[in-house]
Amino acid sequence: MRSFNVSEYLNEVITSLHPKFKNTSHKVHVQCDPSLTINSYPGVLAQILTNLIFNSLIHGFTERENGEMRISVAASFDGSVILDYFDNGKGVSLAEVPHLFEPHRTSMRNAGGSGLGTYIIYTLVTQKLGGTISAETKPGIGLSYHIRFMPVSICL
Repeated sequence: MRSFNVSEYLNEVITSLHPKFKNTSHKVHVQCDPSLTINSYPGVLAQILTNLIFNSLIHGFTERENGEMRISVAASFDGSVILDYFDNGKGVSLAEVPHLFEPHRTSMRNAGGSGLGTYIIYTLVTQKLGGTISAETKPGIGLSYHIRFMPVSICL
């Protein structure tokens, strides 16, 4: 656990992932107050974002050449941090949403998928950060995640 500037850290994480999508037209957009500094687990946040981005690249954009991922992070009035993630990929079926965070659920079983990506995200958010996560989909339009957690401290 340490104090870190969220905007700077998010950009470092995205830069480190750039080789995974540098030969594509996919884009990542970050919206975060440049002065937002929190005391939390930056490695956990990196792992969450990495899994979200990889899920978009591997699952969401199979039918899209110019995918967009949007990450929005803000401090809430109650001292929590709200992280919203959206991709404009193919989404998932409405029937799949309640099962999205279950282990070993994958649409890529025959292609080597383990079905642990969203389960790991869920576990990190709920157990390590003590937060909540939910997902919404619009099949054919995209998938979004809403994460809320309480850092030890927050500064703006």
